[in-house]
Amino acid sequence: MSATGDHTLAPAHAHLNLLGWVSMAIFAFYYQLVPGAEQGLLPKLHFAAAVVALGLLVPGIVLAIQGKGDILAKLGSVVAVVSMLLFLFVLVRTGRKTA
Repeated sequence: MSATGDHTLAPAHAHLNLLGWVSMAIFAFYYQLVPGAEQGLLPKLHFAAAVVALGLLVPGIVLAIQGKGDILAKLGSVVAVVSMLLFLFVLVRTGRKTA
């Protein structure tokens, strides 16, 4: 983007950074720092949903910006929300265990 001066795909880049780096880093830190948080099926479902959301949302945003449809971006957004809710359930579950 810097070399060409074309920032058309900046929203896709921003979402890739936020979902692919920042969110994943937060998840990784939590699972690493809280003993037992990674145990069970729920954290695995959370991780799978987060990866699928990233794989759908970023290309979907690119396609939407290019005028080729926004269904992939919408689907990726829904899966991202599901991923966040699963992480919330993990937080609540491990919070109850440590309390």
